[in-house]
Amino acid sequence: MSKPERPSPRSQSVLLLGQDRRGHWVVQDRERKCGGVFFNRADALKFALFDHANRPQAVIFVPGILDLDPPKGLKP
Repeated sequence: MSKPERPSPRSQSVLLLGQDRRGHWVVQDRERKCGGVFFNRADALKFALFDHANRPQAVIFVPGILDLDPPKGLKP
């Protein structure tokens, strides 16, 4: 009997999804290691679900403004 595969740390993290000040859709993880800017909600959600093994519970919609932050340690 084979061992069950252990989920990767990324598949256990959460992605935030919302709109920036310009109206673009933004996806970003809490650690600011993964993310992107999209022109529409459908593409942003598609990226988020693909990146997190199609787990809708891993995507949190953020009301208000969600600006894409640079990765920690990098200055804009």
